[in-house]
Amino acid sequence: MLLDGLSGSKSLIWSEVNRLSSEQSDMWLHFDYSKIGSGIESGIVFWLVVGICVGCTGLLGVYFYLKKWTILTERFTILYRVS
Repeated sequence: MLLDGLSGSKSLIWSEVNRLSSEQSDMWLHFDYSKIGSGIESGIVFWLVVGICVGCTGLLGVYFYLKKWTILTERFTILYRVS
């Protein structure tokens, strides 16, 4: 009796899982992709992200460039004092 109840609940659970997964796949089949990135807002967001990335890369480049020259000038200063 107890085992019959468990197997019945397992089949009920699996039928619900299958139903939900089929609904999920149907949702992606009927998704309207034209709404993604339409209009001027997407252009503004795109160029904002590109600008932030380029700006951060530039700042990192300047930082490491100045850090490199600082290390080199310190080495030359030490070498000059030793000799």
